[in-house]
Amino acid sequence: LINNWVAEIKLRYLYNISNKKNYHTLKIRPGLTYFLMRNGRPWFNLFTHYEVYYPLKNYTKSMIYESWLYFGGLYHLNNLVKIGSYIAHQKESWWIEREESSVNSWNLGVLGLFTF
Repeated sequence: LINNWVAEIKLRYLYNISNKKNYHTLKIRPGLTYFLMRNGRPWFNLFTHYEVYYPLKNYTKSMIYESWLYFGGLYHLNNLVKIGSYIAHQKESWWIEREESSVNSWNLGVLGLFTF
Protein backbone atom coordinates (compact mmCIF):
# COMPACT_ATOMS: atom_id res chain seq x y z
CA LEU A 1 0.00 0.00 0.00
CA ILE A 2 1.68 3.20 -1.20
CA ASN A 3 -0.18 6.39 -0.29
CA ASN A 4 -3.48 4.44 -0.16
CA TRP A 5 -2.98 2.95 -3.68
CA VAL A 6 -2.85 -0.77 -4.48
CA ALA A 7 -1.94 -2.17 -7.90
CA GLU A 8 -2.70 -5.76 -8.84
CA ILE A 9 -2.57 -8.12 -11.78
CA LYS A 10 -4.43 -11.41 -12.22
CA LEU A 11 -3.44 -13.99 -14.81
CA ARG A 12 -5.72 -16.91 -15.65
CA TYR A 13 -5.46 -19.75 -18.14
CA LEU A 14 -8.77 -21.17 -19.40
CA TYR A 15 -9.25 -24.43 -21.24
CA ASN A 16 -12.76 -24.86 -22.67
CA ILE A 17 -13.71 -28.47 -23.45
CA SER A 18 -17.46 -27.92 -23.78
CA ASN A 19 -17.52 -27.47 -27.57
CA LYS A 20 -14.91 -30.09 -28.60
CA LYS A 21 -12.70 -27.43 -30.20
CA ASN A 22 -10.32 -27.18 -27.24
CA TYR A 23 -10.23 -23.40 -26.91
CA HIS A 24 -7.31 -22.05 -24.88
CA THR A 25 -7.55 -18.52 -23.49
CA LEU A 26 -5.25 -16.34 -21.40
CA LYS A 27 -7.04 -13.75 -19.24
CA ILE A 28 -5.02 -10.79 -17.97
CA ARG A 29 -6.60 -8.37 -15.50
CA PRO A 30 -4.55 -5.45 -14.17
CA GLY A 31 -6.24 -3.22 -11.62
CA LEU A 32 -5.77 -0.16 -9.46
CA THR A 33 -7.55 0.56 -6.16
CA TYR A 34 -7.55 3.70 -4.02
CA PHE A 35 -8.54 3.41 -0.33
CA LEU A 36 -10.16 6.30 1.52
CA MET A 37 -9.07 6.13 5.15
CA ARG A 38 -10.79 7.22 8.36
CA ASN A 39 -8.95 6.96 11.68
CA GLY A 40 -6.25 4.88 10.02
CA ARG A 41 -8.70 2.30 8.63
CA PRO A 42 -10.19 1.95 5.14
CA TRP A 43 -13.86 2.90 4.92
CA PHE A 44 -14.34 3.17 1.14
CA ASN A 45 -12.34 2.17 -1.90
CA LEU A 46 -12.56 3.10 -5.57
CA PHE A 47 -11.26 0.71 -8.21
CA THR A 48 -10.70 0.24 -11.90
CA HIS A 49 -9.77 -2.97 -13.71
CA TYR A 50 -9.14 -3.81 -17.34
CA GLU A 51 -9.64 -7.46 -18.26
CA VAL A 52 -8.57 -8.83 -21.63
CA TYR A 53 -8.99 -12.30 -23.13
CA TYR A 54 -6.26 -13.47 -25.53
CA PRO A 55 -7.07 -16.56 -27.61
CA LEU A 56 -4.15 -19.00 -27.54
CA LYS A 57 -5.65 -21.04 -30.35
CA ASN A 58 -7.13 -19.34 -33.39
CA TYR A 59 -10.86 -19.29 -32.62
CA THR A 60 -11.10 -15.62 -33.52
CA LYS A 61 -9.35 -13.51 -36.15
CA SER A 62 -8.64 -10.64 -33.79
CA MET A 63 -5.80 -10.64 -31.28
CA ILE A 64 -8.22 -9.85 -28.44
CA TYR A 65 -11.34 -12.01 -28.14
CA GLU A 66 -13.01 -10.09 -25.30
CA SER A 67 -12.27 -7.13 -23.01
CA TRP A 68 -13.90 -5.52 -19.98
CA LEU A 69 -13.27 -2.14 -18.36
CA TYR A 70 -14.57 -1.84 -14.78
CA PHE A 71 -15.10 1.19 -12.51
CA GLY A 72 -16.56 0.79 -9.04
CA GLY A 73 -16.63 1.47 -5.35
CA LEU A 74 -16.86 -0.56 -2.17
CA TYR A 75 -18.11 0.69 1.21
CA HIS A 76 -16.65 -1.02 4.29
CA LEU A 77 -19.58 -1.54 6.67
CA ASN A 78 -17.22 -3.20 9.15
CA ASN A 79 -14.24 -5.59 9.13
CA LEU A 80 -16.41 -8.46 7.91
CA VAL A 81 -18.86 -6.91 5.41
CA LYS A 82 -18.31 -4.66 2.40
CA ILE A 83 -20.91 -3.62 -0.18
CA GLY A 84 -20.61 -1.73 -3.43
CA SER A 85 -21.38 -1.44 -7.10
CA TYR A 86 -19.61 -1.14 -10.43
CA ILE A 87 -20.16 -0.26 -14.06
CA ALA A 88 -18.38 -2.20 -16.80
CA HIS A 89 -18.00 -1.91 -20.54
CA GLN A 90 -17.71 -5.18 -22.48
CA LYS A 91 -16.39 -5.69 -26.02
CA GLU A 92 -16.40 -9.15 -27.57
CA SER A 93 -15.91 -10.45 -31.11
CA TRP A 94 -15.94 -13.89 -32.70
CA TRP A 95 -16.20 -15.51 -36.12
CA ILE A 96 -18.92 -17.88 -37.31
CA GLU A 97 -18.44 -19.28 -40.81
CA ARG A 98 -16.42 -16.33 -42.14
CA GLU A 99 -18.67 -13.69 -40.59
CA GLU A 100 -17.63 -11.55 -37.67
CA SER A 101 -20.07 -11.03 -34.80
CA SER A 102 -19.54 -8.67 -31.90
CA VAL A 103 -21.00 -7.38 -28.64
CA ASN A 104 -20.56 -3.89 -27.20
CA SER A 105 -22.44 -3.49 -23.94
CA TRP A 106 -22.55 -1.66 -20.62
CA ASN A 107 -23.18 -3.62 -17.43
CA LEU A 108 -24.12 -2.57 -13.88
CA GLY A 109 -23.33 -4.81 -10.95
CA VAL A 110 -23.70 -5.05 -7.18
CA LEU A 111 -20.93 -6.36 -4.93
CA GLY A 112 -21.04 -8.00 -1.55
CA LEU A 113 -17.88 -9.19 0.19
CA PHE A 114 -18.07 -11.19 3.38
CA THR A 115 -14.93 -12.12 5.34
CA PHE A 116 -14.97 -15.17 7.57
